Amino acid sequence: MKDGATLPTAFNGLPSDVLYTFDGSSGNAGFYYSSPLGSCVVYMGRVTVNAYRPTDTEASPVGCEATNSCAVQVSQAVEFSLPDGTSGNTACDITYPGVIAPGTTTVSALSDSEGTIPPDVAIEIGDYKGVYFELDTTAVYDLSAGPIEVCFSYDLTGTDFLPSQLKFLHRESGAYVDRTSRIDEINHLVCGEVTSFSPVVVAMNPECLVNADCNDGLSCTDDTCVGGTCHNDAVVPCTPCVQTSDCDDANPCTDDKCNDLQRCENALPAWRQATKTSLKFKSDAINASKNKLTWNFAGGGMQFGDPKTTANYTFCLLNGTDLLMASDAPAGGICGDKDCWATKTGAALYKDSELTPDGISGLQLKANYSKGEAKITLKAKGENLELPALPVALPLTAMLRRSDDVTKCWSATYCNVCFKTNGDGKFESH
Repeated sequence: MKDGATLPTAFNGLPSDVLYTFDGSSGNAGFYYSSPLGSCVVYMGRVTVNAYRPTDTEASPVGCEATNSCAVQVSQAVEFSLPDGTSGNTACDITYPGVIAPGTTTVSALSDSEGTIPPDVAIEIGDYKGVYFELDTTAVYDLSAGPIEVCFSYDLTGTDFLPSQLKFLHRESGAYVDRTSRIDEINHLVCGEVTSFSPVVVAMNPECLVNADCNDGLSCTDDTCVGGTCHNDAVVPCTPCVQTSDCDDANPCTDDKCNDLQRCENALPAWRQATKTSLKFKSDAINASKNKLTWNFAGGGMQFGDPKTTANYTFCLLNGTDLLMASDAPAGGICGDKDCWATKTGAALYKDSELTPDGISGLQLKANYSKGEAKITLKAKGENLELPALPVALPLTAMLRRSDDVTKCWSATYCNVCFKTNGDGKFESH
C-alpha cells in the first residue's frame, strides 16, 4: 500500500452523521495494522456493525426557572445485534434537569464494558441477560436542579424474576455503582440517576447465587438455587431428626444416620462383593418347620472379629434397602450344652441345634490367605426362620453384617436373570 492511499473499511459510503459501533472483540481473529496514515484493526470473518443516529437535545426554554420546568427529555429507540449473539431492542428516556446549550444525545449498545460489577448482582443469570449501553451527548447540561434521570424499558417475560430485582448500574471510577432511582412496573421502566455519562447496564439482583442462600431452616426440603431463584422442594419420604437414634429403621443391615441437614439417611453400607456365590431357600407355607436356607460366599474381607465376645452376625435379604428378612447369630452364648462359637486363627464356626433366635443352624467363617479372600457358609432352617414370600422381589441382595464394625459386611446380589427358580415355594440362584 502506498503512502496517501485510502484504506477500504466497512464504513465506506455510510452516512457520516450516524454513530457506529464496530465490535469484533468476541470470537473474531485479527491483527493490528500500523502505518504512517494511522492505525486500524483488520478482522477475519463475520463482524457486527450497529448504527445509532443521535437525537436532537434542545436547550431549556428561556426564563424557565421562573415560569416552568427547565427539564428536557430525550427519547430514543435502540435496536442492536452483538457479536456474542445477543440481539434486541429497548426504549431509553433521558431527562436532563436543564440544558444550557443544545446538542445531540446518543445511546449505543455494547457487547461488554470494563468495570467491576457488585458481588450481589449479575449481568447474566438464568433466563436474564443484561446489555451494556454507552451514553453520550454534545449538549451542555445544568445539574443545579438535580441529577439526570435515565430510564430503560425492560421485559421479564419467560423469566422467574421480579421487576423489584432489577438494578440500574452506572460505571464510576472503574466500578459499577447502583444508581437505581425508581422502577415503573406499569410502563415497564427501570430508572437511575447520574451526574455524568459513562456506560450503564441493567443488572439483576438475584434471590440467590449459591444453594446456601436458599436455606429455609426446614430439614425436609431440598434448598437449591436455580437461575438465581430459590427452590425449596419437599423431600418425600423424609424424617427430620436431631440425633442418629432418631433414625433407627429397625433394619439391621442399613446404616442409620442423622445428616447435617437433620434428615434421616438409611443406606446400605459398602460391602465386599462376592466373586463366587449361591443362595437357595425353600419356604413351606403349611409347615414352617420345613423352611430351609443355604448361602455360600467367596470374596474379599477376612476380618471376622471375635464372635465369642463382641461380634454379632446378622444375615439379611433385601430388595434395595427394603428388609425382607433378618436372622441373627449372636456373639457368645451357649447352644445346648456347648459354646455356640468356636474360633481359631482365621476361622470361626457357629452351631446351634436349637435354631435360636432366628433359625441359623450353622455359620462358618474362614480366611483363605493364599487367595486373599473369605469363604462363608450359612445354613438356617425351621419355624424360627421367617423367609420372604415367593416369588421374591428382584434384584435380591443377601448380606452378612458384623455388628462390632459396621464397615465389615459381605454381600451378593441376584438380578432378574441370576436365578434358576423363583416361585412355587423355592428360590435358587445360578
